[in-house]
Amino acid sequence: MMRSRKILIAWLVVYAVLGVISGVTGLAEKNPQASNLLAGLPTSVLIYLWCKADARERQLVVPSGYTMFATLLAPLGMPVYLIKTRKPLRAALMGLLKALGFFIGVSMLMAVVEVATQAVIG
Repeated sequence: MMRSRKILIAWLVVYAVLGVISGVTGLAEKNPQASNLLAGLPTSVLIYLWCKADARERQLVVPSGYTMFATLLAPLGMPVYLIKTRKPLRAALMGLLKALGFFIGVSMLMAVVEVATQAVIG
């Protein structure tokens, strides 16, 4: 299995664990900023690792600025990274749709796990 895929699976696991933590502690309801920080840190690390693995797998030399931009300002940086690393433009747009779908999916997973955890313990 490619390293970039392993990172995406790790992202799923991290968000599921965050959902459990949030469900047990009620962190998202009590302190949304702390909850966002708790999710944001691993998200940034995983985006960085994924960009590095993606570039390595595609045998691309990507300026470090693109990877850091994607990491630090993901809503703007990921589209720029994908557009710069995928040719033709159609491939970049498909990459953007896949990335958006993945992020929505992991966010929904975290929310579902949080609600399920609250239902089980509460």
